Amino acid sequence: MKKYFIISGIIIATFIFLIFIIFRGDSDKSTVKIITKDFVKIGELKSVLMEQGVIKPQVGAQIEIGTRATGEIIDMNVKVGDIVKKGQLIARLDSRDIEKEISQAREQINILNKELQLENETYPYQRKIYFERIRDSESRMQTATGKYEREIYLYRRGFSAKEELDTIKTDYDSAKAALNQAKLELNRYDREHNLTVERIELEIKKQSAYLEELMVRLSFTNIYSPIDGVVTQVAAEAGETLVSGLQVGNLITVLNPRLLELWIYVDETDISKVSIGQQVEYTVDTYPDKTFTGKVDRINISPDIFENIVYYRAIVNIDNKTAELLKPEMTTQCKIIIASKSGKLVIPNEALKWKDDHYIVYKIIDESKGITEEVPIKIGERGDSTTEVLNGLTEGDKIAVEVKLNEESA
Repeated sequence: MKKYFIISGIIIATFIFLIFIIFRGDSDKSTVKIITKDFVKIGELKSVLMEQGVIKPQVGAQIEIGTRATGEIIDMNVKVGDIVKKGQLIARLDSRDIEKEISQAREQINILNKELQLENETYPYQRKIYFERIRDSESRMQTATGKYEREIYLYRRGFSAKEELDTIKTDYDSAKAALNQAKLELNRYDREHNLTVERIELEIKKQSAYLEELMVRLSFTNIYSPIDGVVTQVAAEAGETLVSGLQVGNLITVLNPRLLELWIYVDETDISKVSIGQQVEYTVDTYPDKTFTGKVDRINISPDIFENIVYYRAIVNIDNKTAELLKPEMTTQCKIIIASKSGKLVIPNEALKWKDDHYIVYKIIDESKGITEEVPIKIGERGDSTTEVLNGLTEGDKIAVEVKLNEESA
């Protein structure tokens, strides 16, 4: 019996010793509940600026359409929220007064054109009459000249009396005066014709200019959309009367929802880190799980001051596909990537734990049993989502990003 107790005691002691050895060897291991996990891997390390932003329409994306015409609104073809196309008729004013003036101006131009046509048609025939008079006068002049020269010849030789010479000279002077008069009348008629044509053409030009002005005024009564877009404001309705110069300029506002850009308000202390071409990631509250991307397109050197804090705007163009999901004045949470390094051994920031004045991670030993090992590591640079590991881990190690410690382990 004594021997039995001795052997049993040795067995029990040995068992206790083995348990001690096992637990002492696993003193740095813990059994935990693994919530999320990841791998140590070669990846990208990004340094970012976290800033606030807002979605804004680009210059020219929002058009405030007014009118320079006076009159009653006959048709208002759109309402807020309607989609319109460029060139679409969206409103029409009463144009009867202008159309009446246009009709009168056209009638006056027709009258003047007929007058000009008549003048030009009459001119050749009338001029021919004056020209025939000149030809008759030239013929009489030629006859009178011959008689006068012959009479002088006879008179100088004593074959004709002085009275006969004076009579023939009177006929000669009369023929000469008639010829000169006929020429003067033709010249006067030519001048009068030219002045008449010039006057009529000037009147036609004035009336045509007036008609063109009326046509422009008429065009103001038809209001078209200058862009594709959505109607965001209608300031008047059918039946209201607009008075040019007194009415508020904005009658209808149209916005092209695809022409958007992102304004990022960068604190003055950080603006030196921002440059054109840097990558940007941003989110909006309505799509919390979606990240949009872009690049810094330009930086506005004019500051924006809010509550005595100076900001500068970094502007990001938004492509049409992204713009279909966004709306003006949406607030954004932005990350400007100011530095990016690839080929680094990295782990998620959430995997880092601080314990006893150094960083550790929970390396997964047995995922099915939730066995992890606390591994002290040395870190390098920290990015927005990952941290560089200098030593303590190797690529491919499985680590627990989020764990729930058991009460006994805690």
